[in-house]
Amino acid sequence: MKNITDHLEEYFGKIGVAWKDADGTPWQFYVLRFLGGPIANTTTYSTLGLSDVRRHVAFSGFNGSPVAAAGELFRSATKRMRRTVHSDWLPITEVQELLADNHEALLAYVGESPLWAVNADHDFLVVVRDHDAWFIEGQGWHDANRPVAEDGVGRQMINYYDRRSWSKLPVPSSLRVDSVVWDGKEFLFSTSWGEIRCSPRQAWLAVQDSLTGRGLSEEEIEHNFRKHNGSAPLKWHSKDAG
Repeated sequence: MKNITDHLEEYFGKIGVAWKDADGTPWQFYVLRFLGGPIANTTTYSTLGLSDVRRHVAFSGFNGSPVAAAGELFRSATKRMRRTVHSDWLPITEVQELLADNHEALLAYVGESPLWAVNADHDFLVVVRDHDAWFIEGQGWHDANRPVAEDGVGRQMINYYDRRSWSKLPVPSSLRVDSVVWDGKEFLFSTSWGEIRCSPRQAWLAVQDSLTGRGLSEEEIEHNFRKHNGSAPLKWHSKDAG
């Protein structure tokens, strides 16, 4: 299965450089610069990490074009998209209605994004998206159940829905989820760390075992995330892990 970087390189050439900062100001996505490309005497750039809008921005400029200009163009374009595209923020009641009795519509919905997947029984849905987030010194990371604010900081979250409840788990800042699919037995997450597999039960346990009602440090977020595939042990639900 191709991941998103393989897909981009198929059309734009080999990735040469990837960066995330410009003039010390953090962005909410990466910018890629490709070597070679489809048009002679030009350099192609693309975004990576716009999971919340499920789109990428790409353009080619003549060789020697200012890199800063490319960054500003991307920043402006992604702000506009984030103001208009939020279809991965369906109300919880609508999501649960899809899971309850509208499997045809559910499958059509999941098919809209590589960051959404549902199991074979159509009763457990995964939605990966960026939430508005902020860090409080001495407390840790917090997030809101809303899209990233225009000048805010995004935190990728894995949201789990079943027919009765909804829960979520933050993704470590050192990792990016590119896609998720149901492989017939488990959810398969394609990430910058490699493939991660977990069953619906293991995902539910990982979330329940990680609930604190407070902010989380980056170390806690990474430890909790590793509970998905058992690489970090469950604390409260260890007897149920199997």
